[in-house]
Amino acid sequence: MSLLSWVTRNRDELICLVLAWVFSKLPNRLSLLKKLEVGVFFFCWRQALQAQAEGNSTLNLILKEQAESEYHHAQAFCTLTGSKLELSADKLFNRESKNAQIWSTVNWDASESFQADGLSRKYYSAKAFFGGHQARDFSWENKLAFMTVLESFQACFYRKLLQFLPLKVGRSLLAICNEEANHSITLRMALAKMTDSSTATKLMRKWKQRLYLGLLILPLDLVGILLSVVMTNIKNAARTRLHNQSQSRQ
Repeated sequence: MSLLSWVTRNRDELICLVLAWVFSKLPNRLSLLKKLEVGVFFFCWRQALQAQAEGNSTLNLILKEQAESEYHHAQAFCTLTGSKLELSADKLFNRESKNAQIWSTVNWDASESFQADGLSRKYYSAKAFFGGHQARDFSWENKLAFMTVLESFQACFYRKLLQFLPLKVGRSLLAICNEEANHSITLRMALAKMTDSSTATKLMRKWKQRLYLGLLILPLDLVGILLSVVMTNIKNAARTRLHNQSQSRQ
């Protein structure tokens, strides 16, 4: 086997390994994963409601179970970062459909808020992946295809990330990694039931290519995230300094 063919065969593994190493160097890496999982929860929950409204009980159940799983992933990262989601799963899942559709901001201990909705338009890599559209705008076949691709890649990324994080974090991440892999399998099976194998294969190939396009642009987002963290730290330091000066004058 030539080097080129080996690289091609193991492309995703190599990409995830490099990405995991870079990601492990970010100061707020676990907080970013927490927000990512909440964003995925938000999308899955909305899609479950849409499936329910369309009378598709099977898809509604699949997406609702995945939404609940993503919520617990976010809670696991909350525990590791010393924060807590302001709303429990029961409160989220028992909301009326109308309220759940317009809910978009997540709070942690009332000290931090995060706009969980609209992630497909928030980052350059996501814009490239979705072609400038919102994730919810696509057909069910496309949604299941790109969700399968993303969940599979996320599981691979988490597996590689295990190599660079402390053992305490690794235990939680390993369980999450296995669940993400199972999500990918479940979504792939749902896609297979919705369309023929040829169409499903074409859709998977299309979204895999879009994934690689998004990954090419991802460094821009990582730089933006890092700059945002630096600016936040500078502002917090300045605020603390002013507070201390004010206290010393009293």
